[in-house]
Amino acid sequence: MSRLREDSGFTLVELLISMTIMSIILGATLTVIEMMQRQTADATIRVDSRDRIRTTLDRLVKPLRNAVETSTGTIEFNGPNDLVYEAVGTTAPASATAGNNAGLQRVRICLDTTTGRIYRQTKAYTTATPPALASPPCGNTVTGDYSTADVIGTNITNDATKPMFTYDFASGSTALKDLDGIKVGLYLDANGTKPPDEVRLTTAISLRNVNQAPTASFTDAEVNGHVLVNASPSTDPEGGTLTYAWSLDGGSTVVGTDVRYDQGGVAKGVSHDFTLTVTDPSGLTNSMTRSITMP
Repeated sequence: MSRLREDSGFTLVELLISMTIMSIILGATLTVIEMMQRQTADATIRVDSRDRIRTTLDRLVKPLRNAVETSTGTIEFNGPNDLVYEAVGTTAPASATAGNNAGLQRVRICLDTTTGRIYRQTKAYTTATPPALASPPCGNTVTGDYSTADVIGTNITNDATKPMFTYDFASGSTALKDLDGIKVGLYLDANGTKPPDEVRLTTAISLRNVNQAPTASFTDAEVNGHVLVNASPSTDPEGGTLTYAWSLDGGSTVVGTDVRYDQGGVAKGVSHDFTLTVTDPSGLTNSMTRSITMP
């Protein structure tokens, strides 16, 4: 006779323990799945943010590299989140009698820190000189200072502590005519206050159209009561034709405009300060002063 198998089943305690273990395993599995989904979503947002910030940088930087020289330098205004320059526009050049034969337009790049939008604004003109420089609210076209306002970037989180633009000047100067480089740093947060954190990309721009100031230099010779000065050693980095202005002893009156100047009637042992100011075709100047004593 075969032995009967016991069919009493699981006890309630065993069932509860099994359910508890299954709940823990299921919860852990769901947590891992949720974490993987969150990481995937964060990675997607980061990739999207980097793509968007690269696109914004391209829209900002490429036109800026075509900025042209003005009387103040390549850049007309430089702020931490706002800069103004001039470039060749789409408007046909004016007639020779009106000026602006190159068809220049004013261009402004600015950030509205309230909305996180970067605008590229333009103002075309046909006069010989551009209109007066103004700083209306970023994106504003109502006042007529700028006629267009195109959004070239969104979700930008730059502010006063994280400026879009920092500037490099030649020889420690702060004059716009000596500005020869711009660093652009953009912060972008595509997901607001939620993770992931904002992304940042930077690039540098060399202002290749910058006109450098000339260098004044002259030689001198003292002969028979005459001081002969010669400005031919003066140079212009772009090879432009220089104009010359000589003055004596700090006076504002120009006593000569040739490359050479002859000052006669200088007594033995008497000193005079000779100042040479050279000017390049764009109006940039440089001066040199030398005290010369008749031997």
